[in-house]
Amino acid sequence: MVARRNDLDAALGGCDEATVRRAVGMLRSVMAVQQADEATQKLQRAAYLATLTKYPGWAVERACQDFLDATRGEGIHAPKPGEIAAVCRVLIREAQAERARINAVLDAEIVPAPTEEDRKRVQERYEAFVREATARAADTKVMLESRKSDIPTEVRQAALDDLKRREERRLAEEEKA
Repeated sequence: MVARRNDLDAALGGCDEATVRRAVGMLRSVMAVQQADEATQKLQRAAYLATLTKYPGWAVERACQDFLDATRGEGIHAPKPGEIAAVCRVLIREAQAERARINAVLDAEIVPAPTEEDRKRVQERYEAFVREATARAADTKVMLESRKSDIPTEVRQAALDDLKRREERRLAEEEKA
């Protein structure tokens, strides 16, 4: 697996400027391009180089060939750097996914199985948690019961009756609407 990952890393590495110049130069020599002065042409070349040297040489050459063959683009105008880059991304997607799967396996953390002592410590902590949670629940129940007795029964009943009337009124209004 390590050898395959190394092969993929090598295949997915960026390309040199000569590869981009050759592939894009061939494209631009036979396809329609907008006329530009010398300074603009230098900027255009720099844009192609800056954009495409990030991709593997084989992907840049294949993408340019696809534009030449008119399997990509309309076959008349030379593509912009971003258009070629988009095709390059599609071409390298499968290799990147394979490398990611290999990395997931090779970079996985191996966790040792818990010892009997670890299991005993976890069990003790769990039991302590259960005791604490049970005690808190009992305290909360006692507190809630004591609050009920603080409110006189007739006040509590009046509040419940008022709540019921309001709910009936709201439902009646919803039915009308």
